Amino acid sequence: LLLHPKIIDFVQLCRQQGVPRVHITTNGQLLDENRAIALLKAGLTSIDISIDAAEPNTYLRVRGANFNRVETNVMNFLRQRDRARIPCEVRTSFVRNQDVTIEEEQKFRERWLALADSVFVLNLAEYKETNMRLSKINDALQDSFKDYIQKAQGRWACLFPFTEMAV
Repeated sequence: LLLHPKIIDFVQLCRQQGVPRVHITTNGQLLDENRAIALLKAGLTSIDISIDAAEPNTYLRVRGANFNRVETNVMNFLRQRDRARIPCEVRTSFVRNQDVTIEEEQKFRERWLALADSVFVLNLAEYKETNMRLSKINDALQDSFKDYIQKAQGRWACLFPFTEMAV
């Protein structure tokens, strides 16, 4: 979502038109200081940063990207929010993945509960190697996502565009 060149304008327009809550879900890689300040000033009311790891090596394996960058970006966002006293809820999320230990999940939870407003742990599926291919799906989801699972053919993209209203 942060890739869109007009995302700041979209947030600002929504708020100007009276939309009470504007939320973004992101992996945090592009949430640099300039974007953070612009999103906060535009009126963003909540943000969910999908991290899925507490260690750089795990993050690289699961997300295929730079852990230190996303962590720095989230910390900068929190600092900018607090400095400007802008009421924007910050939530970090952790999807349980194959070969990620309970100890790492606990480390993630402890770290981010101390810094963010909330932490979200998802247990939807077990992935193969990265977070793009499914190994198995939580039994509770089998019926709800039967059509999606069939169409995805083992690929597991972010579900939010299919389960939430996105404009």
